[in-house]
Amino acid sequence: MKALQSKHVAAGRLQSGATLIAFEDIATNLLKTTIADASKFTFEFTRGHEPEALVYLKNFAGRVQHTIMSEITEKADRLGLGDVTANHLHKVRTKLDRFQRTSSGRFLTWYAGE
Repeated sequence: MKALQSKHVAAGRLQSGATLIAFEDIATNLLKTTIADASKFTFEFTRGHEPEALVYLKNFAGRVQHTIMSEITEKADRLGLGDVTANHLHKVRTKLDRFQRTSSGRFLTWYAGE
């Protein structure tokens, strides 16, 4: 995120919607890759789809999402864009919530070939 912010400062667009959109992209990609890696590890470790493993995976995904949202909220709030920031953060949170909800179902099919 620091590299992104530096790039946007140099381009004169740090305090803009472009930065918020870039934060959204970072958050989405980070959550997707982290959950995919954790799912792969969980499947390989359990050799299947144990109910307990899915619970742990969901809890992990929730903690990762919370950490990501905390980080981008802190950075976005510093931009001073007011309601624009709040509205965009709500959009990001909704998008990450939706992805997290569907990721557990994907876990059941990604590695089992179902």
